[in-house]
Amino acid sequence: MQYPGRQDRLSDPCATTMEELADAITTALLHELPGDLPLALFGHSMGSAVAYEVARRLAEVPGRTLTRLIVSARARPRTPQERPPRPAPADSEILEHVRALDPDGAASYEHPELRPLIMPSLRADFGLLAAYRPTRLHRLGVPVTVCGGDRDPSCAVEELRSWSDVTTEGLDVRVFEGGHFYLTPRKEELVGFVASRLS
Repeated sequence: MQYPGRQDRLSDPCATTMEELADAITTALLHELPGDLPLALFGHSMGSAVAYEVARRLAEVPGRTLTRLIVSARARPRTPQERPPRPAPADSEILEHVRALDPDGAASYEHPELRPLIMPSLRADFGLLAAYRPTRLHRLGVPVTVCGGDRDPSCAVEELRSWSDVTTEGLDVRVFEGGHFYLTPRKEELVGFVASRLS
C-alpha cells in the first residue's frame, strides 16, 4: 500500500496524523479487496503502528477476516501515560536519526537535488509519530508475529515482545541478523518466514 507523498503518489499531500493515514488505508483495502478474502497485514518500522491501527479498524467491520498482524522493527504503540506526545523534530534531528538507522543510505538525504523530494515525507512521518499516542491499547483477536534485527538501534529485541499487550491470540517473535533495515539483505529469509506463518 503506497502512502501519499511518495513515489507514484509524490504529488499527493502527506498524511499529518495516524488517524488520517490509517483511515485512508482501511478505506482503500475495503474498496479494493473482496470481502471474503482472508487478509494479513505486514508493517515495518512506522508501518507497524499503521498496520496495528488498520487492524483495529478492520476488526470493527462485520464479515472482514483478518488472519494475522505481522510487525517489524518497532515496539508496540505507547499511550500518553506511558510516553507523552512530543513536538515534531527539526530537520537536523530527523537526519541524525536516519543516519543512525541507515548509515549506508543516509547520503541520499544529503543530496541537494534529492533532499527537497525526500524531506517533506520524512517530516510528515516523524511529526505523525511524535504526536501518535493511542488513548488506550486495543487487544486484537488475531495472532501477532513480530520481526526485528538483532542490531537495530531504534528497537531492542526485548521491546519487540511488548506487542503481546495487543493480542489475545498469541505472539511469536523472530530475530534476524542485522540492523533496522535487516529485511533488505534478509529478504528471502524474511519472506520464507512470513509465508510459514500464513500457511
